[in-house]
Amino acid sequence: MVTTDVVKEIIGLNNEIARIRLIKFEGQKDVRRDMSDVWTPDDECVYEQALKLRKEYNVPFWHGVMIGCMDNPQWSEHCLTASLAHNAIHYVADVAVDDVDCIVALSASEERIALNSEVVLVKGGVRHIPMLDFHIPCRQANTDVVREVCGLLGKPGYILSSGQSYHFIGKYLFSYVDMIDFMARALLFAPITDGIWIAHQLQYKSCSLRIGRKNGVYPELICEV
Repeated sequence: MVTTDVVKEIIGLNNEIARIRLIKFEGQKDVRRDMSDVWTPDDECVYEQALKLRKEYNVPFWHGVMIGCMDNPQWSEHCLTASLAHNAIHYVADVAVDDVDCIVALSASEERIALNSEVVLVKGGVRHIPMLDFHIPCRQANTDVVREVCGLLGKPGYILSSGQSYHFIGKYLFSYVDMIDFMARALLFAPITDGIWIAHQLQYKSCSLRIGRKNGVYPELICEV
């Protein structure tokens, strides 16, 4: 099963859903390239250290930036500024539940398409599908850790391999307020959970997870919790 199969199951479990929301997101930006006109040797030093920490210890890049600025007289003003930037997202469509095969078709396109947590209800209003992105590398010992984290967060759902790490998608809808509580508790498990992703989703006021391929690989179901 891939993410689109999971979406079909969630629709079957929640007959109050009328429409599923999709968004398109832009690729990861390179702060060094985007700030090339103001880039300094101090910026370059912090940037390179962040890359090194990511490669050697799987530290998230932006966590590496923060570490590189600690106790460092040559800390990077431009890297700190760039850490607040969002990758832009664009609304694509609200797909009716009886046209769910449209989601499958979009997932096969070359566009960066993501499933948004916000769903439109038959009787009006919106609720959210629980979602979570992880940063921990995808391998058997770590699968057990991710399963435990999801169990502690208390929402039944699906754990998928995202290629390099994991996605979690919940089976049952919850409110925006419940989503905030869920994300705040999930943040306590960072960097197992992707804290940077969580911060951006909280600012967007909804969550999004990729449904298409990355490096030729679709997110694939590992287990249910």
